Amino acid sequence: MLLILSIIIVFSSSAYLYKNVKKQHSVDWGCKFLNRAYQFNQLICRKYHRLGDNFWLNLPEKGGALIVANHQSGLDILLLVAASKRKIRFIAAKEYCDMRFLGKVFRNAGCIPVDRKKKSTFTLQEALKVVEQGEIVALFPFGGFHLPKDDEPKIKSGAAIIAKNTKAPIYSVYISGLRSLGSVFFSLVLPRSKACLELKSIKTCNDDNMDTVLQELSNELSNKMNYPGIKKTIPLDKIEKEAK
Repeated sequence: MLLILSIIIVFSSSAYLYKNVKKQHSVDWGCKFLNRAYQFNQLICRKYHRLGDNFWLNLPEKGGALIVANHQSGLDILLLVAASKRKIRFIAAKEYCDMRFLGKVFRNAGCIPVDRKKKSTFTLQEALKVVEQGEIVALFPFGGFHLPKDDEPKIKSGAAIIAKNTKAPIYSVYISGLRSLGSVFFSLVLPRSKACLELKSIKTCNDDNMDTVLQELSNELSNKMNYPGIKKTIPLDKIEKEAK
């Protein structure tokens, strides 16, 4: 009896997931597996992590663009993907792209690897090419995870350099409401989050306003800036002007 009940539960759950996954918005990610994974991610982020059924980032329908966001967990990437009606190319740590299974998924999804242990122009050049071709590139300008308890972050200038050279807009997005901070994989499942993505601003960058854009992005994406009653000011001499 218990076995039969278990089979019924598994079958019913599978049927529910299959039915609801197919209802989600679809995007061509280049292969059937990724297309279906995108729809499954929609269901998980919108229902389980409570992003909301009708929430979308107001991104351009076509043309190159940049998304910059704060980075607190492994869920951040999935939330940005779920909130976009277009394919996003992420700049991701090389060690993840080199992993056996996950790395293959990252590469097939068009992720651009960055080696955080040494300076290289490859990542910047590849991102420039991708944006010029009319695609969206997303990156976390503070590098790794930055949590509320951490010291004042330093922003990297890669996004500003790409925007300046391609004339593409920068979409500044602040992610909040996550429950498992500092975790890559655990945050994807437990505990359940009440995710919120806030579009802070849309910026353009040129030679004259590059420092100002970096300053504003650093302020907008800093955790402390987004807690009431805490004033956030970052001196310009603390902003790195070298793309890493």
